[in-house]
Amino acid sequence: MSKLIKSIALVSCLLFIAPALHAADPLTDWEHGIFMEIVQRWHDLLYTLPNNTQPSTNDLNNIYQQVAAKYNLTQSEVKRIDNKGLDLAPSDRDYQIYDELWKRMDALPKSSTTDDVKRIHIAVANQFGISLARLHEIEYVMDEGFWNY
Repeated sequence: MSKLIKSIALVSCLLFIAPALHAADPLTDWEHGIFMEIVQRWHDLLYTLPNNTQPSTNDLNNIYQQVAAKYNLTQSEVKRIDNKGLDLAPSDRDYQIYDELWKRMDALPKSSTTDDVKRIHIAVANQFGISLARLHEIEYVMDEGFWNY
């Protein structure tokens, strides 16, 4: 009887942590390239939207469609890769970088321009010694992932 209880407890624990283990799967190099394509297109889209406007579900679906066409994938495969990338837990340093970015962004006057936003991104990337692409990746994961909810 004791072995049965231990087995049930073990299976219960494994079922409980399985989603967390799956979410922590790192992206392969190939998947990371696809993910970065999505990130860059999303960030480019942000620069074209009016102030205080976020991309819509349709905007994201259009990005999936464009990336799928470029890499000869299905949209569902592109979305799977995007979700896998979004599920990666940000590090403490990622949070620090994101907080610094938004501290500066929040200080911008309402009349700020796209160039002002770009300058802030460049300054934060330089401050933390990361590429602009890496900053965009952190921003995308934090904005679009479930980490900020």
